[in-house]
Amino acid sequence: MVFGLRFSGFVAWWLWRTVYVMKLPRLTKKLRVLASWMLDLLFGTEIEQLVTLRDVEAITQWLERIRARDERRVARASPPTMAVRLR
Repeated sequence: MVFGLRFSGFVAWWLWRTVYVMKLPRLTKKLRVLASWMLDLLFGTEIEQLVTLRDVEAITQWLERIRARDERRVARASPPTMAVRLR
């Protein structure tokens, strides 16, 4: 609500974006935000993710810890078995 008037839809969206940009501290920041918004409007969001070697190593270590924990849990839960030799 601005000056007692209610806005909705595109007008409200545009007004909020205008107020947000006006409150930013420097011209360079304002231009950067506006450029980012324009690129988002033109190109949309892309569904992709860069996976680095560091990410792969971290996931591998995480999986190794889970497997080790599960193996310890199974070893504690199962009773010892006796080897039976058949002739």
